[in-house]
Amino acid sequence: MQDSVSEIKAKLSIEDIVAPYVQLKRGGKYLKACCPFHQEKTPSFYVSPERQLAYCFACNKGGDMFQFIQDIEGVDFRGALEILAEKAHVDLPKESGKISVNKEEKDRFKAICNDASKFFVQELWKGGEAEKVLLYLKSRGVTDDTLRTFLVGFAPDGKDTLYRYLLEKKHEKSDILETTVALSRDSAGSEIVDRFRLRLMFPIDNVSGDIIGFGGRALKKGEQPKYLNSAEYALYHKGELLFNLSRAKAFIKKEDFVLFVEGYFDTMASWQAGVFNTVATSGTALTEEQFKLVKRFTKKVALAFDSDSAGQEALLRAVHTAQTLGLEIFVVEIPSGKDAADTVKENPELWVGAVTNRKPYLEYFFDKLSGKNDLRTPSGKKDFTDSFLEILKGVSHPTDLDHYIKKLSTQVGTPVEMLYDYLNRVKNAGNVRHIKKNLEEDIKKPGISKKDRLSLYFLGLLLAFPKEFFELWKSLKDFKSFSELVQKIGLIKQFNKLEESKYNEFYESFPAILCGQVSGTDITSVYKQVEDHYNLVGMVDESFYRSFEQVPSLQKMAFEAEVSGEDSGSVESEFVKLLALLYFESLT
Repeated sequence: MQDSVSEIKAKLSIEDIVAPYVQLKRGGKYLKACCPFHQEKTPSFYVSPERQLAYCFACNKGGDMFQFIQDIEGVDFRGALEILAEKAHVDLPKESGKISVNKEEKDRFKAICNDASKFFVQELWKGGEAEKVLLYLKSRGVTDDTLRTFLVGFAPDGKDTLYRYLLEKKHEKSDILETTVALSRDSAGSEIVDRFRLRLMFPIDNVSGDIIGFGGRALKKGEQPKYLNSAEYALYHKGELLFNLSRAKAFIKKEDFVLFVEGYFDTMASWQAGVFNTVATSGTALTEEQFKLVKRFTKKVALAFDSDSAGQEALLRAVHTAQTLGLEIFVVEIPSGKDAADTVKENPELWVGAVTNRKPYLEYFFDKLSGKNDLRTPSGKKDFTDSFLEILKGVSHPTDLDHYIKKLSTQVGTPVEMLYDYLNRVKNAGNVRHIKKNLEEDIKKPGISKKDRLSLYFLGLLLAFPKEFFELWKSLKDFKSFSELVQKIGLIKQFNKLEESKYNEFYESFPAILCGQVSGTDITSVYKQVEDHYNLVGMVDESFYRSFEQVPSLQKMAFEAEVSGEDSGSVESEFVKLLALLYFESLT
């Protein structure tokens, strides 16, 4: 595996990997861009060809080419390895030490889920105890045609009815357990029971239409959980799937928008009303991966969530996620505060009309938030402004932003320029603040002292700017030079603590002054190795890092400090400030 990673890194460059996702611009020794992981106006995303790193200092995403692909594509390390191996034309060895899922195994798992779905459907229509279930479904307004289209089924209340059925279909016990439609009650695997019992069953398929999991609604009053999903396994990851996407995708393309609703019944009701481009999650908040699934077919998304507080919170989370992906977002206002299923049952035309008259999300939130707050009072204006600007933070298109800033200005009576200034202060406090905040938060962990934090920050700067430090360090052997620089950078309050004898002791024993082990890094040891390597080679290059196990953390530390030093303008004054603070800390 490590040989494959090295070969891929030798054949590919970080800038070539990143370029298809963002528009890179040269800025000195770096390439810069607005971050692909979040919306921003001022670039915080840096690519270092020298270090082979790509990193956003505002949202803290990125790393080497493997980490970048994991973040941007929503895959694990193995997934990133496969993507990059294909780009580099590198053949990967088979994974060892873990069970790989090959095509044959995938086909077996899909066959089990398909047979389980057939079993559930048969149980729903064969009469007996399922008659009550059909009556319940009809009371919800679901037609027989819709039930058959969605392959809705019924899991009877037998202990292992489905398991025995699957065994009769010649499926292996181990494969049945892997798909999680049945589970073992003991470690020996001698007592197998069905996962779903006395539940209304909804098959979950992938975008290709292969059934790979299930959602089951409880039919017994008070049964918890109300909705039970398949456990995640090799084929089923519910945060990466959407209910009904396989059927809806052609209609999504045709209509050029996708409608998101909250559940299985809402999806079926919407479909029954003729809105065929409808999908839903399986009991999770909408994820980036799910939005990316539909982005293959359209860039327009309409969100139809319940009007209660939980539904509106889910709506806001979905909007923030969709904003980061450059999607065009609309909101469907459900008539009378009902859900989609109840609206369709009452009058399908009401639902179709609501979907047709969907509002651009900014218009929806502007109207909703302005109506929620008393704009006759200063506090009402302030709350409305703060709430709406939280949404405007994610808006990247200048036309949309300008339109709603002007509209907000008219509504609250605050000049446009002041609103833009306030938004920019909230949204983009500046790269230096982002970077330094990131540096501080990265090292500010429970149990880490101020001296530890100073030492870690110093080490990052040292790795990034060894030449600047060691030249400065030579000039600071004289106490007078040091005291003049301390006074010059404004540490006046501490100036009276400077004593020549103590400073001389500090200078002579400096490596030992630094903290030892902090966050897994022996700072004193690394400092000495940097000093030795610099004296020998005249720089800190790639060969230096090869001797360390924690290469990624040291590289990232250096990269952050490097960009921070470049933006702050004076590396020397930053070193002087750190040395002075370390000196004062050593006195206590």
